[in-house]
Amino acid sequence: MKIVKQYLDDARDKGKAVKDPFKIIKIKTYKSNRLSLSQSEVNRLDRYYNSDRCLPHHRKLLRYFLFSCYTGIRISDISIITWNNVHDDLLIFIPTKTKANQQSLVIPLRPIDKQYLPDFKPGNGPIFDTFAPAVSNRYLKEVAIECDIKKHITYHTSRHTFGSLFAEGGNIVALQKLMGHGDIKTTMGYVHTNVKQLVDAKTQRFG
Repeated sequence: MKIVKQYLDDARDKGKAVKDPFKIIKIKTYKSNRLSLSQSEVNRLDRYYNSDRCLPHHRKLLRYFLFSCYTGIRISDISIITWNNVHDDLLIFIPTKTKANQQSLVIPLRPIDKQYLPDFKPGNGPIFDTFAPAVSNRYLKEVAIECDIKKHITYHTSRHTFGSLFAEGGNIVALQKLMGHGDIKTTMGYVHTNVKQLVDAKTQRFG
């Protein structure tokens, strides 16, 4: 319904005589369950990725999954970004989900992010060699078992992980820019009191 509304809004912006049914029909919003990984769980994945026991197809998957955990990039963008989008320490691209807005997303690349980038290859091909989403999710179940992670993780968990971990720092405006959210309310969904914060607060108060 949100997509239909967007098309109708675009039509009216272009001068089309289109009635707005959404004046009387309200779009319901639902709070999604944003499953994310803790920093210790991300570290566990990283150790497995760098270990000798990591299976080749798991390492291929974790290369772009962990890259997303540290950058917040969607799988739809992971599969299309090229080396032409990398400018020194910046990744600059137009997200596929908001391509109509033609607004570029600028993501700083730290050394920890760059370690997951494959070797440079000239040309306009995608940076990452990815599996289909369904295959990625199937392999993630295997990886979770290997790393003793009890959560039912999917590829999108990587983006939620980035949002949740970054939100702990409190800079919500920066997080909105990094994740490409048009509405700050979407970003605020990552602001929550997690268990670690509760433990830290209790320890600080009572020792």
